Amino acid sequence: MRGPAGSPVTIYVHGHEKWFRCEKKSQARVWYGRLKAEQREGIYFPKEKRISFQVIASNYETAIDATRHGRIGVIARE
Repeated sequence: MRGPAGSPVTIYVHGHEKWFRCEKKSQARVWYGRLKAEQREGIYFPKEKRISFQVIASNYETAIDATRHGRIGVIARE
């Protein structure tokens, strides 16, 4: 016997759990299939963009230079 909550649909996004509710189990199966297809195609949950190592290293060097020269919080201009 099913309670008033309905059938849950669970999907994981970047390690976090997302819950959806459907009235019937057949609706939940269709919804789950659609979400998984969109996840595979990158529509529903777009992939995070990567930052290159050069950008990270440049930002780190700027921060270190600012602390060495007493310019904490000041953006170094090139």
